[in-house]
Amino acid sequence: MCIRDRSFIGLPASGAIGEKVVHPDDPAIVFAAALGNPFGSNPERGVYRSRDGGEHWEQVLFLNDSTGAVSLAMNPENPDEVFAGMWRAERKPWALISGSADGGIYRSRDGGNSWTKLSGGLPEGLVGRVGLSISPANPSRVWAMVEAEPGNGLWRSDDSGETWRFVNGDGRLAGRAFYYHHVVADPSDENTVYVLNTRLYRSTDGGESFTMIPVPHGDLHDLWIHPDDPEIFVVGSDGGAVVTLNYGETFSTVYNQPTAEFYDVVVDNQDPYRLYGSQQDNTTIGVLSRMGRNQLRPQEGWRYAAGCETGPIALDPDDPTVIWGGCYSGVINRMDVTKDTRRNVVLYPASTGVAP
Repeated sequence: MCIRDRSFIGLPASGAIGEKVVHPDDPAIVFAAALGNPFGSNPERGVYRSRDGGEHWEQVLFLNDSTGAVSLAMNPENPDEVFAGMWRAERKPWALISGSADGGIYRSRDGGNSWTKLSGGLPEGLVGRVGLSISPANPSRVWAMVEAEPGNGLWRSDDSGETWRFVNGDGRLAGRAFYYHHVVADPSDENTVYVLNTRLYRSTDGGESFTMIPVPHGDLHDLWIHPDDPEIFVVGSDGGAVVTLNYGETFSTVYNQPTAEFYDVVVDNQDPYRLYGSQQDNTTIGVLSRMGRNQLRPQEGWRYAAGCETGPIALDPDDPTVIWGGCYSGVINRMDVTKDTRRNVVLYPASTGVAP
């Protein structure tokens, strides 16, 4: 199905939207977590609310011009209760800023009109990224992945955010918080919860212990669980989306849909011409612009280009037999297509291209 009726509905300066939640009884009421400009300060960040399906937005939670909202959770039994994870995140060429004294978990109990920063045992001082989820099976149970030191990991409240307990700081769950820190509650069992990181992890004992669920691709950023059948869920990763119908025993392939993220694209002058690019969290790739007459599937025409996911790719469009590709630490890879030979070229006087 191709969706052609699309329209822009606002928040042009918000930079990035971390999450949206929709009122279960009135779909015209929508909350959006606006992270803001990731490269500098701007006031268009925080929590926004629309009462008319996105036609108009009002900023209902604003802390300052450098702290935005990254996550939201709405109580399914009491939609006036909304939780927001507030995060100062700023990317610079030389650093990543993650965290501030303003960061943390905020709660509204009047549909977003007023907000209170929660404490009740939560980390104080510098708090970074926060992921939130409310258990549909027990809406008094709120899960939070919190970036803090000490206290980096999974927190749980059993009284709608009044008090909190640190339940798990396993490094598999809490590593590289600025990139992950996603938590999703099971819809039918209050003691089952998922944490997304480089891999997918599930706990069935209230977060005390976790088991890894093998998935076809790493770096996980989203999880949708069927509200009536939790054995069916969809996992979103740097490789696209995969589906399980049997509680994670098996998954569909990442090749069901073209969901690769390309950092760059170059083309050659062959007929049919070939497109080359570097893929986020995958290899570089060269793809024919159209299938050949004797091809059964598009993958038959795919081939590795040069370098790795960081790219970029460079070649002579009239004679693409030699392909150059960038990789980490300034390393450049030279690939001879006709001979299928590859070698690295390091232009810096160091073994890895950068000073130790």
